[in-house]
Amino acid sequence: MSHATGKIFASLKATDSVAVVDRDRRKPLDRIHIPHRAEGLALAPDGETLYVVAHQKADFHVIDARSHRLRATVTIEGAPGTVNQLRRVRISPDGRYLLLSSTYDRHAAICEAESLKQIASLETARSPMGFGFGPDGTHAYLCCHDDAVVFELELSSGRVARTFATGPGCEFIIAY
Repeated sequence: MSHATGKIFASLKATDSVAVVDRDRRKPLDRIHIPHRAEGLALAPDGETLYVVAHQKADFHVIDARSHRLRATVTIEGAPGTVNQLRRVRISPDGRYLLLSSTYDRHAAICEAESLKQIASLETARSPMGFGFGPDGTHAYLCCHDDAVVFELELSSGRVARTFATGPGCEFIIAY
C-alpha cells in the first residue's frame, strides 16, 4: 500500500498485470502490464516507486506509483529464470537496496535502488524466499524454506556474513 498515492497494488500472479486499487474508495483504478507475469512486489519507503519481479523471466520492473508508467526493466544477472520462479523482491527500510530471490533457481541478488546496479548474485540453499533487515541498516536476512537455513547478507557488498539453522518452512523474517 502506498500512503503517498492512496493506492493499493496487488500482484495478479496468473496474469501479466498488477492491479491498482483506490485505497479510500476500495475500487479498481487500473492494471499495470508486467511482461512474463507479475510475481513479487515492493514499494519504496516513500511510496512513489513500485518494484515488480517477473514470474517467468529473470527481470524486475521499476514503475512510477503515481502514473503507473514503466521507468525501467532490469535483468537479474546470474538467475537463469527459465521456469516459473516464485520470485520475491524487498527494499531495505532506508530505500538504498533491493533484494530479490528466485525460489527454484536457488538464487538471490542485491541491487542499489537508486542506480539499479546489481551488487551481488548469490547461489543459495533450496527455496530462498523472504527477507528481513537488521536494525543497523547494514545486513539483511534471507530465509531458505526447504533447507531450513537463513543467510545473513552484508548489503553494501553482497557478501554472505554467516548462515544459521532455523526450523523447517521458514519463509520470512520481519527483523533480526
